[in-house]
Amino acid sequence: MKKRMIALLLATVLLLLCMAGCSAGSKGYDGAAADDSYYYSSQSTVYDNAAPAESDYDLEEAKGTSDSGMDSSLAAGEIVSSNRKIIRNADINLETKEFNASVEKLLCVVEELGGYISQANVYVYNSYYELHSAYYTVRIPAEEFDQFLTYREEMGTVSSTNIWTDDVTDSYFDMEARLESLETKRTRLLELLEQAEDMEDIIVLESELSDTIYEMESLTGSLRRLDDQISYSTINVYIDEVRETTEPVALPKTLGERISQQFRNTINGLVDFGENFIVWLVGASPVLLILAVIVVVGLLIVKRGAAKRAVRREEKARKNAEAIAQWRETHTETPIVTKTMQKEEPNEQKKQD
Repeated sequence: MKKRMIALLLATVLLLLCMAGCSAGSKGYDGAAADDSYYYSSQSTVYDNAAPAESDYDLEEAKGTSDSGMDSSLAAGEIVSSNRKIIRNADINLETKEFNASVEKLLCVVEELGGYISQANVYVYNSYYELHSAYYTVRIPAEEFDQFLTYREEMGTVSSTNIWTDDVTDSYFDMEARLESLETKRTRLLELLEQAEDMEDIIVLESELSDTIYEMESLTGSLRRLDDQISYSTINVYIDEVRETTEPVALPKTLGERISQQFRNTINGLVDFGENFIVWLVGASPVLLILAVIVVVGLLIVKRGAAKRAVRREEKARKNAEAIAQWRETHTETPIVTKTMQKEEPNEQKKQD
């Protein structure tokens, strides 16, 4: 009876919980539906209240206003950018199988864009294959900087490109302002120098004027160098002649691909080592031949000396053996006689006793 009552109570509790859950779910659904209906109704209300003619007019007017604003902002941006003092530089590394053609293309592009070569260095970095390497410092008008970069693929295979800029606007205008201030100061000092009558004042004014002129010349030189760097970009071009250009290789994903790639690398390394060894062996053959002759002569001399030393050792050993034998023959009887006499002496003493 008790078990039935407990089971009935549990069933009642579970039923109440299910009913509470269903009611909560229905409330949430109704709430969501209410929110959605409100969203759509609010959107439709806004759409219905808007007048088509006025909205079209407002859109056109706003469009015109925004376009004019954009134009003015672009114009202001162009003015600001045109007043910026920016130095642009680049480093370009190239690989090529046709060294002379790449160098000729570089020189033609520089001449076409109105630039010049400020520094050049060409040398052979691999004597086995007579591979060349070159380094060029190119000065290109700043407005042709981007155009020059488009020609790099025609000069060779681009392995790397590094571009950087240096904004010197603040320092440039600071030097200009300082130069104007010094110009005003110089003018004032000249006026005071014309009015001065005391020799001491004249000396002080001339010294100050000299320092001012020196500072003005220094600032003028700095501004001139900045103008040159701004108007002409500097591009460093490195050209390396190679047997095979470096091609981008996808990284191996599976174990088999990794093993296959490592095996190919090992075979290629052995082939290169064998070729280099043969080249070295043939090239160094005269020196190796002389060294071989020297080694053979040295071995013969050492061998002959060893044979003579062996003969001398045998002769010395033979002489030592003969001397020992002679000594034994001459000294063998003496110890026996001595012992016999020593044995007889005690017997005679006993007899006397």
